[in-house]
Amino acid sequence: TPHGPFHDVPEELRAKYADRDLSGVLDDPKQADRLARCLAMVENVDQNVGRLLDAIERLGLAEDTIVVYLHDNGPNMRRYVGEMRGMKSEVFEGGIRTPFFVRWPGVVPAGLRRAEIAAHVDLWPTLVEATGVDAPAVEDQDGRSIWPLLTDTAAEWPDRLLHIQAHRGDRRVAEHNFAVIGQRYKLLRASGFGRETPPDGAPFALFDLENDPREEADLFSAEPEIAASLLRAHREWFADAIDHEGFGTPPPIVVDFDVEPSHELNRNDWRPIGGGYGAAGEWHLSSASDRRLTVRVRTRGGPKAPGTARVEVMIDGEVRTASDVVIDDRRTRLDHELEGAVLLPRGEHRLGVRVTIGDTAWAAEHVI
Repeated sequence: TPHGPFHDVPEELRAKYADRDLSGVLDDPKQADRLARCLAMVENVDQNVGRLLDAIERLGLAEDTIVVYLHDNGPNMRRYVGEMRGMKSEVFEGGIRTPFFVRWPGVVPAGLRRAEIAAHVDLWPTLVEATGVDAPAVEDQDGRSIWPLLTDTAAEWPDRLLHIQAHRGDRRVAEHNFAVIGQRYKLLRASGFGRETPPDGAPFALFDLENDPREEADLFSAEPEIAASLLRAHREWFADAIDHEGFGTPPPIVVDFDVEPSHELNRNDWRPIGGGYGAAGEWHLSSASDRRLTVRVRTRGGPKAPGTARVEVMIDGEVRTASDVVIDDRRTRLDHELEGAVLLPRGEHRLGVRVTIGDTAWAAEHVI
């Protein structure tokens, strides 16, 4: 996938794109090497999809195989997104719109392209209808089968609204970093993915996607009735979404050291302390047994200033072990192991790591 880590890409493809002028698809010239690596990954994906399709043909399975290709969100840096705006974590089209290809020779017409909006929640009902399997019913299913759109060029399709909301934090907040998308109009509030709550005064915006796919002309004030209708729809959707037991409660990470002797945790998995990704946080774990752990702590980068780093490992908020490490170069990343120092009891517990130099917190990137 065209995403970090960026070091492990095919060298011949990296060199191919490093030799090209990428200024036309790059906002920041300093990111040219990273973009070359991303493009190398894209071509590598293309090559491997081609290998898969060739294998299906070679085995004589093409007419019995549905191939679906899509991805999860926009690019993780500002780079080419066609006639759209935005990147990963943003609710503009460049951050949330993805390609969606379906291949089934003899059933899905080759070259068919549909403009109707759809979303990931449509995959399950679509594949159930396509295969004709006797699948369990899904209560209050948000998705709908788009199989008619893929097989019938004259299929009628009623208008719908799609709802997108994504932001950091342990709780969902209404009207925060969201989008309501209709076939033509889209209401959004780009209030920040990395924030648990929206900043004061974060504006709403309304766009006509048919005539303004780059989302440049804000119609929020010019079309108050449309904006109000879409905002009302978001509030109704949000109220329904949170009206479920356990909604918004992150599930614990299951660790079983008899099955997997080593578990790697990173800060994408933790519950941050202080909002955003956090400079400190806790992993909510469910351990299959009592186990004394050897904990290896790594930081993302070097400290702001050299000094003695205090490494503390906590269980359920209590410091169970601590160690001091001298860091004499601000470019040095911490990689420190505390052997057999922490007892993780069976059941659900919070494992926390805190790294400080003086009064300054230093974010731990990985715990193993």
